[in-house]
Amino acid sequence: MSRSDGGHLDYYKEFGISPVRYDLSDLGAHFDRRSSLYNQLGLPEIAFRGCRVLEVAPGSGHNSLYLAQSCPTFLDLVEPNPAGIKDILETYKKYNLQRTEPVLHKKKLQEFEPTSLYDVVICENWLGALPEERQLIKKLATFVTPGGVMVMTIVPLSGFMPNILRKLMANRIISGDMNFEAKTELLVRAFGPHLSTIKGMTRSHVDWVRDCMINPHYLNVALPLDVVLKDVGAKMELLGSSPSFNTDWRWFKSLSGDAWKFNENFYSNYVSHSHNFVDYRYLYPARTATKNEHIDGLCNQLHDAALKMERHLCEGHSWAQANPSQVLKLVEEIAKELLEISPHFSDALTEAGEALAADSLDVTNIANQKYFNALFGRETVYVSFTRRKDPV
Repeated sequence: MSRSDGGHLDYYKEFGISPVRYDLSDLGAHFDRRSSLYNQLGLPEIAFRGCRVLEVAPGSGHNSLYLAQSCPTFLDLVEPNPAGIKDILETYKKYNLQRTEPVLHKKKLQEFEPTSLYDVVICENWLGALPEERQLIKKLATFVTPGGVMVMTIVPLSGFMPNILRKLMANRIISGDMNFEAKTELLVRAFGPHLSTIKGMTRSHVDWVRDCMINPHYLNVALPLDVVLKDVGAKMELLGSSPSFNTDWRWFKSLSGDAWKFNENFYSNYVSHSHNFVDYRYLYPARTATKNEHIDGLCNQLHDAALKMERHLCEGHSWAQANPSQVLKLVEEIAKELLEISPHFSDALTEAGEALAADSLDVTNIANQKYFNALFGRETVYVSFTRRKDPV
């Protein structure tokens, strides 16, 4: 196992990959999915037409095709990964659409300085809560013109929790002497049956394994909403989310001055529904902030413990030497708390905990899990912000 402190880019460049490709066999269905996402975020297709649009870290460029065919005034793409750049060029060469041709900036966001502000800024599935990445969140927010919109993804810890456990399982069954292809093949066999339970998945099992289970930066993508709110600043107001969890019954005529509080109302809904990020298959009634904050706190502790274990494993320690006892204790506590909501949570987490606690763990043990196999969180949550204009 190897670990790089340079993040996703160094890992992608090391192995010449861009594991973020989607199934475009039905381009109309792909555009429907993108349209559905942006509609939830308050951005119907006409919101891009005639506008200045920036997408940072577009990866394969598959998602940017939807933006291009919406015919913005101009479309800038910022992508430093050579494999991603190659995929973008091939994607735009393959599909002959009426569109705005993008301008591809082959550089890091750290190096990119726009010549003008944008009406829409988009950055998906990249930035986490590391200090240098939080600085980039702040930088992105400065690119948005007053009245414009920024779209990004957050990763709630409750939704991240199932894949934190999968990452630990992956770390346990791969060895340092395996090459990249061998790790990929092994983990596809282990987690393929898990991924096959997801009906709407549009990414290949190989790309998912490489981006999540092998990627040494993966556990750093955790990014709760409160962290983002601190970084984007008071002028950025939450507009929408996917999935849509925000409700606001306040009368619009009362929403001015000190009563504005869109972010506060949005965050309150986020907390009261954070248990609904644990399993994408189910939806439960809202809960009190106290109960959900306790679960989020346990998931945060689990994340910290998993990062610590991964560091020990990367330093060459055995599983037992990495001291899994804290992780196992937290899994048990989380299962107990979630039992109040549904026994299926407890069954799944108990099975995962038993797998991690066993004297040995292999591909077959993981692939044949009965309860944990289908437990995937609403790990990636999209949020949109609008930049408030200065008072008249």
